[in-house]
Amino acid sequence: MKRKLVIMVAFIATFVLPLVALRVDCAGPRFTVAVTVLPSAKADAELARIALPAGVHVETQSRGERGALLQQAPAVAAAHFQHTLPDAGWRLDRETRSECGSVEQVWAREDGRILIRMQAPLGGMEATRIRMQAVSG
Repeated sequence: MKRKLVIMVAFIATFVLPLVALRVDCAGPRFTVAVTVLPSAKADAELARIALPAGVHVETQSRGERGALLQQAPAVAAAHFQHTLPDAGWRLDRETRSECGSVEQVWAREDGRILIRMQAPLGGMEATRIRMQAVSG
């Protein structure tokens, strides 16, 4: 019985929990279910080539994702990407802005798409968490 319980917990931790994400914004916490498509090495390379706004303090990169912390508002980061990405051949497919200032942009070109989320940390700080995800196509 103990072995079955361990196997079940391992299965849930490996396959179920990564699909459930807690999303917090100005409307309060919500649960969403998402599927992440692992990008190719080419998509990772494209993501690494995207210039981040000046003043980024923390930068992380893992397979298919890149993150940063900027000590400015999300609108400043969004304007940076609107100015720099078209020069690299990307076109803005969609941009959504929330009442609390968070911005989400979807950029596309023939060989893939990039999702950029810019969100102010809770507490009204003048800072932005930037999270980019690339999907090759």
